[in-house]
Amino acid sequence: MNKNRIRIEKYNEKYKGVIINLILEIQQNEFHIPIKITDRPDLNGTPKFYQINNGQFWVALINNEVMGTLRLIDIGNNQGVLRKMFVKKYIEEIKLVQQKSC
Repeated sequence: MNKNRIRIEKYNEKYKGVIINLILEIQQNEFHIPIKITDRPDLNGTPKFYQINNGQFWVALINNEVMGTLRLIDIGNNQGVLRKMFVKKYIEEIKLVQQKSC
């Protein structure tokens, strides 16, 4: 099995702290948003915010390290809305390098 293969899993509480750190890091340092965990109650209650009906919260992992997240909110009538996606800068840099080498 390729050790750098991306694996997608449904949200699990064992990743909660890492996910919170990843999202706040991106919002605060990349986008310069002065946001705190108290401004994001959804991150402390992921199942009740996102894993309702057909909604879901997925985690992207490489070598069991959280590299990104994606959330889908069920809005009824067999429809969903992608809420937010966060990707660790490391992955973005790999993609850029791969594109430049092609």
